[in-house]
Amino acid sequence: MKDKLTLVDLFAEQVRKTPNAYAVLSNGSKVSFSKLDKVSNKVASQLIQRGIGKGDLVPVMLECGHEIISALLGILKSGAAFVPVDLTLPDERINYIIQDCNPKILINEKTYATFLENSESECINRSSLEQPAYVIYTSGSTGRPKGVLVNHGNIYHYVNDVETALSLQDCTSLAILGGFSADAGYTAVFSALCFGKTLHVIPVKQITSFHSLRSYFVNNKIDGYKITPSLIQFFLQQGDATVLLPQKVLILGGEACPISLAASLRNLVQPSCKIFNHYGPTETTVGVLTYELPIDIDDFPNEVPLGKPLEHVKVYILNDSLEPCEEGQMGELFISGELVANGYLRNEELTNQKFIVHAHHNKMHRMYRTGDLVTQKENRNIIYNGRADDQIKINGYRVELGEIESVIREYKTICKCVVLYQNRKLIAFYESDLPINEQDIHSFLKNSLPEYMLPHKWVCIKKVASYF
Repeated sequence: MKDKLTLVDLFAEQVRKTPNAYAVLSNGSKVSFSKLDKVSNKVASQLIQRGIGKGDLVPVMLECGHEIISALLGILKSGAAFVPVDLTLPDERINYIIQDCNPKILINEKTYATFLENSESECINRSSLEQPAYVIYTSGSTGRPKGVLVNHGNIYHYVNDVETALSLQDCTSLAILGGFSADAGYTAVFSALCFGKTLHVIPVKQITSFHSLRSYFVNNKIDGYKITPSLIQFFLQQGDATVLLPQKVLILGGEACPISLAASLRNLVQPSCKIFNHYGPTETTVGVLTYELPIDIDDFPNEVPLGKPLEHVKVYILNDSLEPCEEGQMGELFISGELVANGYLRNEELTNQKFIVHAHHNKMHRMYRTGDLVTQKENRNIIYNGRADDQIKINGYRVELGEIESVIREYKTICKCVVLYQNRKLIAFYESDLPINEQDIHSFLKNSLPEYMLPHKWVCIKKVASYF
């Protein structure tokens, strides 16, 4: 691996190698590496002319397609960091993210179109390993989302590590099935851009017909993609879903995978298709542990492990005193190495709480404490046991129950509340002097919270403290 390269350098090298090969396919458009390079140079040039550069954050508010790829690349080339914004979020949440970034400019459809009106520019690359590359916002227990700041060095090492660890070098085409505001899809996006694969941008949420999704897979050969277990379970429930499965690499991530689902997938994919479980919080750059499922179901473990660390990752299982746990003893998972992010944007207190410096074998290590409770087996594979706090996963999204509770308490008649996640449903237990109209509070919460964070059931109790 060459020293001091960034994703922009890897992309530029690929443009030189295969300028006419298709880089991105989306919404019927086919964009070559050469064209993607030219368009992203225009974006970078326009940003630089507007005083954007190192240390600046640029929110991106574009629909999924080749345009957002050009925008992200252009921002990275300018030396700035991109902040992908999910357009389906409530306006209040979007406004908070933008205000928290305090940007000089944001890229929406109008801005992007203006940028492309300008003449072509020369090749631009002001990126460096030490600079921030992007900020991803995740749920925060205080009632506001928090921005995780990831630098070029983090994502560069990640992309190089998973190219072999996830057998992506065997693929010529990859797909991103979700949006860009979560980093799960970056496995496919940056592997494709940096190592010459065709990236299919397939925004599943925007596809109204399952038949049209199936038709896309029939007409386009897709070697690999990453997907949440809940989404692929949905695929399987539609019937005749084998056509939706990739040819060479299937990566499961974002939430725990039931062993029964893993077994079903192993039976459905081609024997030559590898299936991986890929674990990692956003704070440690997409994913840090991998486990390849056996080809023979008879060799399956009792549960799907999180796996073993990537090349540039070190993991520690520590007890409450931050001492190493014995083999097989449950403890909290701590992660160190080249993939540990900078911290939380403009939140030094939380950064210091979650990103700690700790001595191990007489050497100081900067670690991220995940809050995940795990054990390590004799074969060194790490097994997930639960959480040390109230963070959960819903369809691959990280959710802090405390954030939901904080917003609920802002409602005029609710004094106290506790939110639980039971049988894959959010239940809000609340204390109120007056009866509430569920439709009214639902509308109130929709102004601040995304759909997947809205409670399914409301239960009024006399005293919250006596129940929990």
